[in-house]
Amino acid sequence: MGNTQWNNTVTNEIQLVLTPTTRPEPTPTPTQKPHQIVSYESKKWKEYNARSTEGLAKGTVFDMTFDKDGMLWVATGNGVSKFDGENWHTLTRGDGLIDAVANSIAVDMDGIVWIGTDNGVSRFDGDSWQTYTTADGLAGNNVRTIAISQNGTVWVGAREYQDSFGFHSGGITSFDGDTWRTYTKDDGLKSNNIYALLFNKNDKLWAGTAAGLFSFNGQFWQPALDKDWHEYFGDIGVRVLAEAPDGAIWFRTETLKIVRYDGVNWDISFTYDASYILHPITICVDKNFHTWIGGWEHNEGSGQVLTMYDGTKWVVYENLPFRHVFKIIETQDGYIWLGTSSGVYRYNPN
Repeated sequence: MGNTQWNNTVTNEIQLVLTPTTRPEPTPTPTQKPHQIVSYESKKWKEYNARSTEGLAKGTVFDMTFDKDGMLWVATGNGVSKFDGENWHTLTRGDGLIDAVANSIAVDMDGIVWIGTDNGVSRFDGDSWQTYTTADGLAGNNVRTIAISQNGTVWVGAREYQDSFGFHSGGITSFDGDTWRTYTKDDGLKSNNIYALLFNKNDKLWAGTAAGLFSFNGQFWQPALDKDWHEYFGDIGVRVLAEAPDGAIWFRTETLKIVRYDGVNWDISFTYDASYILHPITICVDKNFHTWIGGWEHNEGSGQVLTMYDGTKWVVYENLPFRHVFKIIETQDGYIWLGTSSGVYRYNPN
């Protein structure tokens, strides 16, 4: 499949700096950008689903990544699948995966695959498996996100929650190859419910939590946004993280706001259009600085779960053969790959 590279970032199209003078939440001014409707054209799409594709796991695709050799790794609700450009192969609990539900996946520079599941972390080196749970030092077993630093340290974010079975711990844990270290509210976080982790190009670590956006200073976690943000929005949860080419951090909040933060100012000017079209789940920018947003359809049956902003207008894709988009990535050859509720789709935007 060749040597493939990808990114998951969002372009900086507009900056609207909000300086509050009153306490009510600011409402982004409707941008009224034109919309173009594009219907599904099968010739532009390559579909991989369990019904028609041998070797691909059944179920929803929650996360995807390419390794340095161009292998696509896919985390699904029924195991982990890999694709070499021609053939799919699925790994399940019978092969050594700790749980069938794989929420997140990352590959380090040595080619080791790290998989976050509902019951801990699985490590796969191509031959053998290792499993890590709270018994080994994880902050929590319900792992939602994994990020790997430039020096190879693995960072894991887990969800904290209560259900009929009891209390389930969460937080952030790092693993340097020998030791797990856990970070919780005692280390500067305001919540142990972790949704997203991201290393930017400068190897700075960011965390999206149920109590907002945080950054790590090497020892402790600290709120990333200024007091004006917190006076407007409080400790609003941050679900999705991405980095723009200029280093700005883009995120999606629990109230569906799409925000650009450059380290000083924050901008919510994309919120109106994107939230009008769909319920955003994932964000990506391609090499042409086209912003792709995937999610749930607002109007049931419309098939409108994908939109792209090209700098002047929103392009809305309708009648798509899937109901949800959970992950968008771009490869160096310009293809857009989608992890969906109905498998993997590759789109040729040209």
